[in-house]
Amino acid sequence: MRHDVVLLLALGVLTCLRTGSGLTCYTCKESFRWVYYSTVCENEVTRDNSSLSSCGSSARYCMIESTSVNGIITNFERGCADTCYYGCKMSGLGVTKEICTSCCDNDGCNHGSGASAGLSSPILTLTLASSCAIFQQILLRFC
Repeated sequence: MRHDVVLLLALGVLTCLRTGSGLTCYTCKESFRWVYYSTVCENEVTRDNSSLSSCGSSARYCMIESTSVNGIITNFERGCADTCYYGCKMSGLGVTKEICTSCCDNDGCNHGSGASAGLSSPILTLTLASSCAIFQQILLRFC
């Protein structure tokens, strides 16, 4: 019995002392204040692990986030995240700000193009539904 307790304590200590066991993600950040230009961070990070970073112990996801204002990309970021909202969120009246995020939970998984600012799912669904309704009305008139 005593041997089991010592073994469990030793295992617990080794688990706590283990380093480098956290998630690793590609990290980079670009801001386009005056002119938008395509960057390595946005298009595809290199696979030589130069931008791979260890995340904190609370990070559960690697993420890619793209921010656009009135359809023009203003910020692009790759990194670690504790929580994740997958998809696009829009805000603003007159000046529309859209933040699109994609997440994954494996080491270095945020290497692709990931989230991109564009039509969010609700808008796309509404557009398709409206188009179908209009098309149906046209068919009913001519048939």
